[in-house]
Amino acid sequence: MFNRNGDIVIPAEYNDLTRVRNGLIIALKGATKQIWEGGEHFSWVGGKEILIDTANNTLIDSFKLSGSINFFTLIISTQPDPDTIRRNFKTINGTYFSFVNFDKEFRVWLKTSLLNNLTKENLLNATYKEVTFWKEPIGWKSEIKNNFIDRNYELIKTKLLQLSSKDCDYDIFDESLNSYIYGSEEYKNFFNNCGEPKDWLYPVKDIIISYRNEKSLLQDDIEFLRRDNGYKLISLTIRKGEIK
Repeated sequence: MFNRNGDIVIPAEYNDLTRVRNGLIIALKGATKQIWEGGEHFSWVGGKEILIDTANNTLIDSFKLSGSINFFTLIISTQPDPDTIRRNFKTINGTYFSFVNFDKEFRVWLKTSLLNNLTKENLLNATYKEVTFWKEPIGWKSEIKNNFIDRNYELIKTKLLQLSSKDCDYDIFDESLNSYIYGSEEYKNFFNNCGEPKDWLYPVKDIIISYRNEKSLLQDDIEFLRRDNGYKLISLTIRKGEIK
């Protein structure tokens, strides 16, 4: 890895490096390359993931992640941070780095800020300026949120309140903002100057609700985009029911 002057600041001693985020890099060391069948792709097997800075200093000597974190929420402390939406890591000098876990953050927001008070007004506040939805036979369509929520509030409310039921079959996935669907000027701040979604700051949380029987599987798809001021509903695909 080079600095802005073209000097080598991190030598080629690692198998892989992530991009720099808030001055931090996840580095993989000691892994072996496994070629996939067909020979066109490969993956790394084994090795150790560590956290380093841009001067190649090792900060955390075991940095195995499960789920995505927001590197720009770093707090350094002498004890683990008790906040339940944070993940703590002990550094090599004995202090603790903690970061917000996007999945925990979203689930807490969803329950406390939306589902606990799912009025039309609250849903409007939790919806982006426009909603993108799939409508047969048109395909993807976008509409100003007020008109869309007015027509579909009861449908959306029913879908979201299912999440509080123990019988609801759903999963929440991390996604990136699709530049082919959200390519308008309205979304430019969520992409970098290479046209890539800035999912390290603004991930899309995708709720998939599944309805299964012996003959078929239907799935509803509800997407929320993380903003600096919370999550906002941006997209709906309803297979069980109909968007008006």
